[in-house]
Amino acid sequence: MKRLVLFMAFLILSPALGHAQTLDMSGYQEPNGAITTKFHGDTVDPYFATDALLIAKTSGMNIDVPAKAWIAWALSIQNSDGLFNRYKRDTNGAWHSYAGADADDSMLALWLELLYRMSPANGLPKEWRQSVHKAETQLQALYDPEQGIYLISKTLPTGLLMDNVEIYAAFKNIAHDQNRMGMPIKALMSAYKAWCLKQNILNIFKQTNSNVFRVTTQTRTENAFYPDQAAQIFPLLYHMQDKSESVLTYRAWVRANGKEWFKQINDDYPWGLIAITALNMGDASSAACWQASAEAMRYGAHWNVLEESALQQVKWRLDVRQDNSVPCTGKDFL
Repeated sequence: MKRLVLFMAFLILSPALGHAQTLDMSGYQEPNGAITTKFHGDTVDPYFATDALLIAKTSGMNIDVPAKAWIAWALSIQNSDGLFNRYKRDTNGAWHSYAGADADDSMLALWLELLYRMSPANGLPKEWRQSVHKAETQLQALYDPEQGIYLISKTLPTGLLMDNVEIYAAFKNIAHDQNRMGMPIKALMSAYKAWCLKQNILNIFKQTNSNVFRVTTQTRTENAFYPDQAAQIFPLLYHMQDKSESVLTYRAWVRANGKEWFKQINDDYPWGLIAITALNMGDASSAACWQASAEAMRYGAHWNVLEESALQQVKWRLDVRQDNSVPCTGKDFL
């Protein structure tokens, strides 16, 4: 009976059921498939574009059209060694590389995840396979066997909590899609990578007798909202802990950091990933508060394509859950 009740609750709450809202990339996606970081912007950061698509898909949104167009363009600008750069548009409309990826490890993992998640049931399209092979080779080159985690890049040999949690989630999702595509051996290998990485993340980053994580393998004495407090959300967002433990950890985080989170909307970035986590933890009220505050700042100086994706998801999920009229009761941190 308990399992039946839980299953029925899932049916009621899952945003993936029923009509899937399509992610609207108007103003961000160019006719050639490029996705700009800012609204009608002139720069492309492949990490932001890829993550914006993936978090929408995870929430149950339909990303087929923008994702396939983005993949086609990104394949055309992927470096011959498999890495990605950031791009800027010149006055003639041509795109030129202006910097390497902010973090090679997470970018490569997200790219691999997107290709697998967008592949049909009969396997990776032929034109995607070479890209997958190159990206897998580069990601493996960033693996530190002594610590069992991944490092930012060859030039920045440091391990970050957020990057490694994203890589863990990518392996887990890739395993699911490899099973879907009839690749059970590869799926087992990916699932094993995810399991091992999770254990090593806990060993390397989690502080003893605490739910607090270190954010980097480097020595750090600062304590800022980003990265120190924002990073604590990533193990919750990517389901690294038991659900009941995650809810308790999340509630403690909101009590301690809610006010600072909402300050970020005006001062830095809105951090819509936290609003998505709030929904995952059953905190529709905080998500509604975030929506109300963030929507007023939409397209402003602190807005980017990842926040746009998060906002569209929050609005849709609140509507699907019939929580669109949930009052914003988080007055203690607003």
